Amino acid sequence: MITTILPTYRRPERLKRAIESILAQTYPDFELRVYDNASHDGTRELVASYKDHRIHYHCHPENIGAPANFQFGLERVQTPYFSFLADDDYLMPCCYETWMEGFKKYPHAGLSMGAVADVSDAGAILDIALERWGDKEYYAPPDALIEMIGKYSNWIGTLFRKEVRDAIGPIAEGVKILDVDYLFRASARFGVVVSKRLSAAFVLHPGSYSGSQGLKLIWPGWKQLMENVEKELPMPIWKQLEKPLSRYFERLLLGIFVRALGKKELAEAHAVLQLMKGASQRKARLFLCQIALTLSKLSRLFPFLLRQLLKGRQRYRACRRLR
Repeated sequence: MITTILPTYRRPERLKRAIESILAQTYPDFELRVYDNASHDGTRELVASYKDHRIHYHCHPENIGAPANFQFGLERVQTPYFSFLADDDYLMPCCYETWMEGFKKYPHAGLSMGAVADVSDAGAILDIALERWGDKEYYAPPDALIEMIGKYSNWIGTLFRKEVRDAIGPIAEGVKILDVDYLFRASARFGVVVSKRLSAAFVLHPGSYSGSQGLKLIWPGWKQLMENVEKELPMPIWKQLEKPLSRYFERLLLGIFVRALGKKELAEAHAVLQLMKGASQRKARLFLCQIALTLSKLSRLFPFLLRQLLKGRQRYRACRRLR
């Protein structure tokens, strides 16, 4: 049996889609555990409207935060398998079946992974990271971790054995990219079976957790993530992974820098650039980023300078008329 942990907070319309995607599964042996972070907005009534004994609901008396809510659900897993799902994401009908087929074929694996599509709010597919993986079906530890660096596939597309939880411990505190940290640590110690069959959709929208955090999403939590992964690996393997992980961090910073510029959040872009100077050895990239930030600052000043120029011109004309 599978337990799916579904934390939620004030997203009843998106939660409805997530729940119904689980009820549509072709594999029926599951339980859905909805953990409400004190929404008080009709979420309780929505969940109660589904007359299905496999759905269980718990509401916290107060908001304990997303990481603690995931951990609360993780601690209460009693089934042999478990998965995570955010309230704004959803599964394909074949998801559970794909996961269980993987475990049937590779019973010694600790994780079974299906493809996750990054999609827009309108449903357009933006990326499927697992398509860029190799053709292997099974990755012995830590090969899947090595493969997913720079090609991370969100944890909503992964089914874990309960033994994984017992071995690697709780969700990390102080790491906002808690899904990346958990999947990295799990794949460092357990084998992963992979299917490129589309199994889940990770929805990117303005109100999403990952889309609204900016630099706070990865810093300073990335340092803790690196330490957590290092603890799971023998030193020779860690030395092989340290540089690729650092380069992955640089790419994440670059993505946040570009988004910050696009939103005219120049203070955020400046903070990211300072981190990049400490993390990157690519001087050409840093130089281009510095130019982009400088031009963005000047473009913000340009309307002010133009207004001052026009005012000066008007005063000059007025003085000439008085002569």
